[in-house]
Amino acid sequence: MFLPLYWLYLWQIKEYRVGRMQSHIRLLSSYELLKAFLWGQWRRPHFTSKLLMITGVTGLLGLSLVVVIALWSDFSFLNTLLGIGLAWLLSPLLVSLSVGLVALIERPIKQRVISNARRKSETFFKDTLVIGITGSYGKTTTKEFLKHIMSVTKDIAVTPEHVNQTLPMAQFINNLERAPEILIVEYASYGIGNIDYDAKNVISPDWAILTGIAPQHLELFGSLENIVTAKLELVGNVPSDAPVFFNADDARLSNAIANLNRENTVGYSAADITSHMDTLSWKDELKGKLLQKMFATNVAAAIAVAKACDISDADIVRGIEDISWLPRTLEPRSFQHFELIDDSYSCNPYG
Repeated sequence: MFLPLYWLYLWQIKEYRVGRMQSHIRLLSSYELLKAFLWGQWRRPHFTSKLLMITGVTGLLGLSLVVVIALWSDFSFLNTLLGIGLAWLLSPLLVSLSVGLVALIERPIKQRVISNARRKSETFFKDTLVIGITGSYGKTTTKEFLKHIMSVTKDIAVTPEHVNQTLPMAQFINNLERAPEILIVEYASYGIGNIDYDAKNVISPDWAILTGIAPQHLELFGSLENIVTAKLELVGNVPSDAPVFFNADDARLSNAIANLNRENTVGYSAADITSHMDTLSWKDELKGKLLQKMFATNVAAAIAVAKACDISDADIVRGIEDISWLPRTLEPRSFQHFELIDDSYSCNPYG
């Protein structure tokens, strides 16, 4: 009943990526596959300008199919109804075809946005320290913690929340009206070459932070080794003498960093935060407990980078005191008789 709407939603949550859609379909059981292609389920997509364009193209394709069948039968009522039913049943194919057609239309527009961002990054940020951050998990949280800690004494700008892909990153760069002292950029990857492309064609990092390796999107990468290779692309795009901060609690990542034979690498650990947490006003409350247990490594990363930027321990503690929760990312929510920790935005096996 909700077939076209469901497929619009499905393509949107898969970020219009063919690989992610193929992976999703491969994981469906026979019953789930039948349900997805014959009647779908109620889902409400977010109607952005792109999705509205895809919806319009889908409608035109469906209408064309109905008109062709109606013309073939001299507008027979029954055959016209047959055309409408066929267009409905073929809506998964029509929506998918529309995604491809819109992508072709968007390609030159995207390329212009990316080119503009690259030109701007080469001149506008020449006096800005650009810190790149990547990993299978913890990217956004570490970025936000780092922003809170460093903004106590530094002029900081960061890519918004979960903006970490090529086009949104380029749009963010193009829309910045001033060059901050420090710019923190989150880089994500769905395959080998993604981070390398963004670092070379959107904005290059001066320093690198790697938060950890996990089998996130393993179906797209094929192996954990490929995930490591993809994340290390960020390191390959910072100067050879630049600091590289990495999660020393992650054995796989630590080994990979050691094999690079770089001199300026800084390992951080969850054990590093104790002295800073002990002085916090809310260290024994739920927020403090989450920072000490669930977010300890993220806090440690932020502290390590802050120290490299000559931020004092007192200012670091002030920044930690100011940390606020990202919506639906281990966010404590109080109810009458219990506390709920909402981590519904995204998940990974380690998280």
